Amino acid sequence: KEFSFRDLTKYGSSLALYKLTEDDRWLTTFCGEEIVQDVGFELTGKYLDEYADKDTLEFWMENIKFICGQGKPIMESYTLDHANREYAKCLSLNLPLKSGVHDFPDMFICHETYVRNSRNI
Repeated sequence: KEFSFRDLTKYGSSLALYKLTEDDRWLTTFCGEEIVQDVGFELTGKYLDEYADKDTLEFWMENIKFICGQGKPIMESYTLDHANREYAKCLSLNLPLKSGVHDFPDMFICHETYVRNSRNI
């Protein structure tokens, strides 16, 4: 009850917050400035299925099932295909959260870091 996302945002603009909606879709409710710059467009207010290709969405949804189904953090590493960049590897740490609406984690916070032109990750 004392958690405030606004307080957390001052620690970095590489954070994103996602929330399960009533129609069982994942909405990006906040996306930090560095993520927006790296991916090339604003994600806040968009659903995952609006900006992920089929393979990426399947990868993310499997991980979300683990994060929210098991209530455990997960680290991801994948190639960012939707950015207009030569090569980008995304490294992220995802932590489950509960909004209080459900008995299970129905939100998660993500810290993302992008590495350019490095094939050794």
